[in-house]
Amino acid sequence: MVKKLVMIAFGLTVSCAAAQSLKSQDPAPLQSGVNSGIVDNFVGPHYWYFVGGPGDVHVVVRFKSMGLFGNPIRTPLTATLYDEQRTWHVTKVVTSEKDMAEQTFTGNWTRN
Repeated sequence: MVKKLVMIAFGLTVSCAAAQSLKSQDPAPLQSGVNSGIVDNFVGPHYWYFVGGPGDVHVVVRFKSMGLFGNPIRTPLTATLYDEQRTWHVTKVVTSEKDMAEQTFTGNWTRN
């Protein structure tokens, strides 16, 4: 059975992919391939979903801080991945200063 997974991202400098949602009950779909956007710390968490499984699922979160007036600053982005029923969740923090930072969520969704 295919699982619907939800990702929430919030931090000091993160916004949307092709679409975004600020509602946890109505996340926006992630598109196939690379999704990118700009997020800020004034709006609040952004929510997206994707359908994954059965089998191995890999979600890579890449983040680069925009800095302040072109000067790099150490900026964390928190990404949380959970299932549609919220029976589990995994949270990772991606911290960027001047270079691209990356965290990978991996799992095998074989159960129903």
